[in-house]
Amino acid sequence: MPFRVLLADHNANEQRIIKSKLQWTVVRPSALTEGPGTETVNHGNPKTIPHGNPRISRTDLASFMLEQLSGTSTINTGVWLYG
Repeated sequence: MPFRVLLADHNANEQRIIKSKLQWTVVRPSALTEGPGTETVNHGNPKTIPHGNPRISRTDLASFMLEQLSGTSTINTGVWLYG
């Protein structure tokens, strides 16, 4: 399937989530690594686009997502994650 079709599908699904009545957080991680967690996770709003070649470990991504279950700072927003 061409990338543009996949991207259009991704964007359509994200819009469905945004328009829902649920509380949601869209997490957009940078390139994932297999390395150990660093406990250093940077995140930005939907307009923040990391530059260069940002990476984040799967461990740090999982930690961030688990923290969001009890927090409220990212409810109904999308965040970019990078290490």
